[in-house]
This record gives sequence, C-alpha cells and structure tokens, in this order.
Amino acid sequence: FYIGAPDAPRGAGSRMLAAFLHALLQRPDFTRLTAEVRADNAASRHLHDSFGFAAAAAPSPGLLAFTWSRCDQGAAFGIPG
Repeated sequence: FYIGAPDAPRGAGSRMLAAFLHALLQRPDFTRLTAEVRADNAASRHLHDSFGFAAAAAPSPGLLAFTWSRCDQGAAFGIPG
C-alpha cells in the first residue's frame, strides 16, 4: 500500500501496516512478506525498520527491499512461528 496524500493523518502508515501484518499472521499459510520502498522515501524506510523488517536485495535502482517473516516477527504479535 502507499499513502501519498500530504495530508494523511499522522501514524496512518503505522496503523495500516500493523493491521496488515496482524491479518497475515492469522493465515497459517503465511511465511514471508517482501516490501519494496523507494530509496528516497525516508519515512517508509523508518516505518519498515520500526516493524522489524530486514533489508533484502534491492530489486532495481532507486528501490530498497525489506522482508518480514512469521518466524522472525510473529512473536511480536503474540503468534508463535
């Protein structure tokens, strides 16, 4: 998802990402998520870092990639890996 509106409420990205990750962790078939972030988007980089995403190989110039897995992060949501 992308929140590009300059007047988006503060914390909207965090709330959306938390809800999305929680929903994914409810699915027994979920194992890993990969996110792509524009390299110049410092707020998005910070958001992914704060949720425990790990850096991954960049898919193309100007983009960064992050991964988040059930094994690595599920405990943060109270759901065993």
